[in-house]
This record gives sequence, C-alpha cells and structure tokens, in this order.
Amino acid sequence: WKNYPKYLVSLLKAWYGDAATKENDFGFHYLPKVASPADHYWIALFEAMYAGTIKGLMCWGMNPAVSGPNANMERKALENLDWLVAVDLWETETATFWQRPGVDPKTIKTEVFLLPASASMEKEGSVTNSGRWMQWRYKCGDSPGEAEPDLWMMNQIMLRLIKLYKAQGGPNAEAITKLIWNYGEDPDPNQVAKEINGYDLK
Repeated sequence: WKNYPKYLVSLLKAWYGDAATKENDFGFHYLPKVASPADHYWIALFEAMYAGTIKGLMCWGMNPAVSGPNANMERKALENLDWLVAVDLWETETATFWQRPGVDPKTIKTEVFLLPASASMEKEGSVTNSGRWMQWRYKCGDSPGEAEPDLWMMNQIMLRLIKLYKAQGGPNAEAITKLIWNYGEDPDPNQVAKEINGYDLK
C-alpha cells in the first residue's frame, strides 16, 4: 500500500503519456469518480436504470435479463435506457427483452445493438479469473459469420469515439482525446498482455 501512489502515477502515465504531468495530477481528473460505492453494485445499477439515471449499458458476455434477483424489474429497467449494446455468441434474453410476451415493442425507446462475439477458442489472448490466475489462450479456429473478438470490438469503438470527440468535442473530451490508444485497426493481444503485465521504459 505504501507504493500505491507510484502505481497509480505509472498507470496514469501509461494511459495519458506526456499529457499526464505532475502539474495536472497526472491526469487523475480525467477519470470518472464513484460518488458512492453503495450505488455501484448489481441491484443499485438496475434501480438507477429503472429510475432513468443510467442512460446506456454495455453487456459483454452477460445476460442480466435472467441473471438478477428480480428479472421483471431488470427487464423494465432496460426499457428506460437510451441504448443497450449486447455482445454475445447468440441472441440472449437481454438482447431481446423488448420482444418478451406481454410487451408492445413500439412503447420501448431503447435502441438495442447486438454484436456477434467470438467464442474463447476463436480468439487469442489472456484471461484472468477470480482467483487472479492469468492464462494465455491460443486461437484454434475462425469465428463464424460476422463474429469478432471483443478486443477488436472495443478497439473499434474507442477509435471511433476518439475521432468523434476530436471532431465535435463533448463532456470531459480530453479524457478521450488525450488517451494513448496505439493498437491500430487490428489490435495484437500480445501487445495488450504486455501492457497489462507492465514493463520498464528505462
């Protein structure tokens, strides 16, 4: 814990490079802040969606429409979003919540984007589990149809956000425009693993 400040500065320098200086607290102000940890657990998040406080949701390999303690409330909460991105191997209940029995799709404002994902054996990269084991997995086959690895999708989303914010600006734009994002159009999972592991620039 005594080295925590050094670790944080190192992380911020990795994210923001020369834009992270001692004079601007190494870009700490770019990061979103949690108002209260009690507001950021599963039930509280869906209560905030239900109340209309949270406007968008990205679900990566998750299916909250059938995963929480109150599926009906969670599906109603999804109706109050402006947009929902569901990334999975197939169409889930979360991606199709607006088509469930007893609901008129015309009354639901949420715009849903379903992105077909690659399965674990269709992509190369590192995985870390809850036991903090980091493992490397090799690709053993191509993905079907338009499915892509989540790394590729996240990279494409970020590249487009950077381009959009540079052109039009927006709230806290520098948090995105000053970010070092140098993975190219088709990111190499080896480069990402190296960055996660950390390395010395000396």
